Amino acid sequence: MKVELRKRITTAAIIATLLFSTLYFGGVSGTLIFISIASGLMLHEFGNIVFSLKDHQSKRIFLIIIGTLVMIFKSLEKYVFFPVFEIGFVFVSVFFLIQARLHEDEENLKTHVKEWFTSIAGITYLGLLPSFLVKLRSLEQGWSWCALLFFIVIASDTAAYFVGRKFGKTKLYPLVSPKKSLEGFVGGVLGSVLITALYSRIALQQYPLVQLLALGLVIGLIAPVGDLVESLLKRGFDVKDSGGLLPGHGGLLDRADSVVFSVPVMYAGVKLLSQGG
Repeated sequence: MKVELRKRITTAAIIATLLFSTLYFGGVSGTLIFISIASGLMLHEFGNIVFSLKDHQSKRIFLIIIGTLVMIFKSLEKYVFFPVFEIGFVFVSVFFLIQARLHEDEENLKTHVKEWFTSIAGITYLGLLPSFLVKLRSLEQGWSWCALLFFIVIASDTAAYFVGRKFGKTKLYPLVSPKKSLEGFVGGVLGSVLITALYSRIALQQYPLVQLLALGLVIGLIAPVGDLVESLLKRGFDVKDSGGLLPGHGGLLDRADSVVFSVPVMYAGVKLLSQGG
């Protein structure tokens, strides 16, 4: 076994153990703490990618604070009676308005304005979307739904990797991710449906199998989109990895991109299934 592959497997095993232990034993509060930390770390990586002006450090710190607060308060939305995301937008806008005084040069000012709107995208991407994992955990059988989500994402990624290596010939989206193949994408979707069928018979027997398979199919289609979106971000800013936090994997965002995109869709699907039941 190659050293790099061994490193990737070891890191993945440690992350999976920590994640599933927190989701199961930590309950909603433990999940909230875990995701708050993860969201802050991903916002840090995002800031490193997108900020380039001389005030990049203060922008990154501000982004982490506001984004993490949005994540926390959106997770607790039923207890909060004010528009969290909208207020976050106002705070970020005021901050960038004040910081504009540092960039009197016209080109730098234009870049500063672009970084303002990029920050709003970052808060939506890595503050708002991750909050749905806490909401998912708070549902009835929340642990089972969270576990299913991660099993689907893992199965999708694993099946896409091995099918792509064995049969991949047709490039899926070479402009954004040259290594991904259409065959690997199809393999990932099939892996998602298969793991849903297996897991649903263990933990979610009260729900119709057809509906659960449909949910697995949708998540199997969405998960690789999250990966492609993050690849597009890195392409746009000419970076290879979002960071170096995870040996063999790059940054946390490199590993969590599919989950971040999938979890609000999973939450919506579970709510629909529950209402239908």
